[in-house]
Amino acid sequence: MLEDAEVIKARPEFPAIVASIGKAKTEPNLPEWPRIHEFVSDAISKALALEKTPEEALQEADKKTKVLLTERGYYKK
Repeated sequence: MLEDAEVIKARPEFPAIVASIGKAKTEPNLPEWPRIHEFVSDAISKALALEKTPEEALQEADKKTKVLLTERGYYKK
C-alpha cells in the first residue's frame, strides 16, 4: 500500500515517513526523562534567544541533569 502510486500521489509525504521509521529512536525509559527533556529544551531556547551561548546553555542542562540523576541514585555522590 505504501508503495502504491495512487496512494503516494494522494499522500506524497508517505515515502519520507516510511524512510524515517527505520531511523527513529525511542526516548529513554527513565522516570526522570521528562525533566531531562525540559532541561535540554530550555537550553535550546536560551541559545536561540541569544540569552546564552549554545555551550553555556548545554553545560547548564548537563549540570542540572547530573544533579537530578545523582539525587535519584544513578551516580554516586
